[in-house]
Amino acid sequence: MRPGARPADDVIRNEKGESMIIVGTHFERFDAAAPQPEPGKPVEYAISFFSERYRGEVTAMLAELVRTMEASPCAERVAGYMLGGGLDNQQYAWSVPDSHLRNDPHLWGDYSPVAKTAFIGWARKKYGNSLAALNRAWRTQFASFDQVTPPPSADLAGGAPFHDPVKERWAYDFKRFLAEGRADFIETLAAAIKNAATRKVLVGCSAADGASRRDNTTTFRLVRSPHIDYSFHQVTYGVRIPPFAGGFNALLDTYAVNGKLFVADMDHRLWTGPIRGTTKLGSIVTYTDESVGRAADMPMQRAMWRRELARLWISGNNGTLFTDNEVDFAPWDNPEIREELAMLNQFTRDLVRKRTASSSLPKSLPAADVAFIFDEEAVDFARSALSEFHSAGLTAQWRESHASGVPIRYYYAQDLRDGLIPPAKLYVLQNLLDIDESMAARIKSLRKAGATIVLLQGTGMAQLRAGRADYLDSVLGIKLRPLDAVAKVAGTPAPAQIASSHPLLVGDRWNPATTSLDADRLKEVEGIALTVADSRASVLGHYPESGMPASAVIEGSNGGKVVFVGAYNLSRDAISR
Repeated sequence: MRPGARPADDVIRNEKGESMIIVGTHFERFDAAAPQPEPGKPVEYAISFFSERYRGEVTAMLAELVRTMEASPCAERVAGYMLGGGLDNQQYAWSVPDSHLRNDPHLWGDYSPVAKTAFIGWARKKYGNSLAALNRAWRTQFASFDQVTPPPSADLAGGAPFHDPVKERWAYDFKRFLAEGRADFIETLAAAIKNAATRKVLVGCSAADGASRRDNTTTFRLVRSPHIDYSFHQVTYGVRIPPFAGGFNALLDTYAVNGKLFVADMDHRLWTGPIRGTTKLGSIVTYTDESVGRAADMPMQRAMWRRELARLWISGNNGTLFTDNEVDFAPWDNPEIREELAMLNQFTRDLVRKRTASSSLPKSLPAADVAFIFDEEAVDFARSALSEFHSAGLTAQWRESHASGVPIRYYYAQDLRDGLIPPAKLYVLQNLLDIDESMAARIKSLRKAGATIVLLQGTGMAQLRAGRADYLDSVLGIKLRPLDAVAKVAGTPAPAQIASSHPLLVGDRWNPATTSLDADRLKEVEGIALTVADSRASVLGHYPESGMPASAVIEGSNGGKVVFVGAYNLSRDAISR
């Protein structure tokens, strides 16, 4: 929108009615005043993803683009189209990717008129057009759907670490609405391209898992979209060079079993180019250079590339794009670099030919030793005290998993519900805070088949809060209870921290502060900490300063096991055992 223009109803607004201001590609602020641009620094309003006018204009533009390309001399050379998605300055909406997210609840949400209208439609669909069901779930007293409004922004952030799954469904549902809205918008654009094309084209979008960015919890919907063929994102920053093992901001194996590709953007700088902000060449790196994976020499670069690409290859994802962060291709003009790239590209081509000549990819995937199950919808249960919940549940666990030396695959919870996951020796339910009926059926089926299931901290929290402990017991096969409640009955004070010196609970060995999620806020999490209250269980370790079990195992009659671990992440040592 033109600077200085009066913002329309289609502009994202906070609860105060202030409009969202964008500077360049980043969210800047909410402001009641019109933005004032600086020379060379575009300033504009952010358009709501729920704006039908915006969707209409963009889809019409994309259709015209496709028609233009098909009529051009280079039409046969166009393999497809790439959409912006949800990460790296692309289509931010209501989430700020930094500490501001948890400091000011007014930075949360989209309270624009178009979003409020769309929320009514979303709520109707969610609750089967039953106002009574909505009021029961939200603990509200709306007289009609026309009166339905978003919750106050203060209910979205601050306060307790987790939303109460019984008392705070209104806030949780609004978060899901916001998250799903962006995925719907991206799907709309992808469909517009596919519908306009008269020949087969590939459509992809920038997507993956956004660490602590709260508006990126609908990746799975994009993976399942019939209009999207591949997803594109960077290798994980900050863990690319020794002593770390590298990783991706994506659950790569989910893409494979859903017939989609993941294209890796090898976003980094080369030691053959200048140090950031200088004209000097050399292996000395700044913090920023190091965080995106600037190798010091060719051996380190070679190891980094091969390690990361191997993660793509073994999961069935073969796409790669090498990019230089400074958009300068001179550093690539190095004989060792060219030789390595030629080898990697040839290996990838050979691998693709071999796979396309064999059976379909999901059937050809070998069984892994360990399958991690991640529920991205559970991220929206986290409030500001656990704003790192997503990041700790993904990036920190990847780092430990990849360093364990054990074959591991990562999937979204919906893959387990739908029976798409190949057999594994061990299944880790990483953050299943809310176990619905379909998930319960799958868990029971795995137990019946003799699988070993690991339950991490917080599993079934929603059922325990809702007073459905018996239901959870029958699903999991082990009795978990809130730690503070059990400690009170036993006359033992609850520990001040959810951590332990037991090997099963040791966290990142390079950073002991991350033994468990968000270690400096562990005291706040006590209310949802779990312990084992099952006489059949063999206790493996206790919480410090307490006799409460922090980890325990129950042997199944058919050879399987159920293991509870009172931490949010498993260490590399625990996985390898």
